[in-house]
Amino acid sequence: MGCSPHRDHAVATRRVICGGVAVGMMLPNELVWVMEKLGFEWPDIDEDEVRKGATLVRNFGSDLEDVIQAVDRQVNGDLGGALRGQTGPATMSAWNTNRSQNLQQLIDIMPPAATAMDVGADAIFALKMKVIVDVSSTLITLVAMLTNPITAAGAGPMLLIKKKLLNAAVDIAVEQLLNQLAPMLIEPMAEKLPAVIDAILDAPMVEGNIGDSDEFYADLQALDDAQSTMKLHGSDIQSLTTNFFTEFEALDFGGDD
Repeated sequence: MGCSPHRDHAVATRRVICGGVAVGMMLPNELVWVMEKLGFEWPDIDEDEVRKGATLVRNFGSDLEDVIQAVDRQVNGDLGGALRGQTGPATMSAWNTNRSQNLQQLIDIMPPAATAMDVGADAIFALKMKVIVDVSSTLITLVAMLTNPITAAGAGPMLLIKKKLLNAAVDIAVEQLLNQLAPMLIEPMAEKLPAVIDAILDAPMVEGNIGDSDEFYADLQALDDAQSTMKLHGSDIQSLTTNFFTEFEALDFGGDD
């Protein structure tokens, strides 16, 4: 996996291009040239995009919780008061069950997932700093060896060994990072999230026996007002979800396409 330089005219540095993707950290021109010529690997994950993803996940969870709390107040307040007999309690019971068992799980997934992405971004940045330090020290050693007739012959083998060790360390570090983040981010988002959404969609509207028809009473005006408000909240959830997935999918984390 090679890296190539791309000049940014606004600053006297170049953005490293790996796998056709510009990654977050800006490097001095000379160091980019050395990495390209010597074949040192660069962690081709854009930590800036990972941090943006963390912010999106965190904000989505917070916004979703606000809407769900508004629906909760509507169901247990206005809607419950508009339906008397057994219908009101049956409706509130179904909502509260769905709220506690499914919707809360959806909300709870977001904070640790966002934290995991922040941790990952910091780890990626630290790994890139290690690469910079190792490449810089290797360059200093290489120049010293090449300018000394006694050690010049060993410069090639030294560089080859150093490059293999560093590139292997980068691969191992990225793999370890993914293993560390899997239970915090990848598994909840890939496995739990679809299951929770399915459970929410399959949840019943009423729970238990709604009672005899002669026990039913509804304040039609209050019911109509509550229904209108619920539709607005439903639209809010749909908009939040659509915007989140659209913005999240637009992120370019880097890596091989």
